[in-house]
Amino acid sequence: MTKQEHLLVVLMEEAAEVSQAVSKILRFGQTKDNTDRLISELNDYQAAIYMLQDEAILPETYLDSNKIIEKKNKVKFYMGDDK
Repeated sequence: MTKQEHLLVVLMEEAAEVSQAVSKILRFGQTKDNTDRLISELNDYQAAIYMLQDEAILPETYLDSNKIIEKKNKVKFYMGDDK
C-alpha cells in the first residue's frame, strides 16, 4: 500500500468513526460523553486531512467558501429553514 493509499484509508476510517459518534448521539442523546467522543473523532478526522495536506495529496487551501455557502443553504432549504 502506498503512503497516499494508507492516508486515504485513515481518512475513510476516521469518517466512519465520526459517523458512529453521531449515531450514538442520535440513539442515546447528546450527553457530555457522547459530545466529547464526537469532538475527539472530528479532531482525528481533521488530523487525517492535515496529513493528506502535508503529503500534497490535498491542497493546503481546498475549502471553497462559495461551495460551503451553497451546501449550508441547501441543508437549510430541506430542513424548511430557508430564511
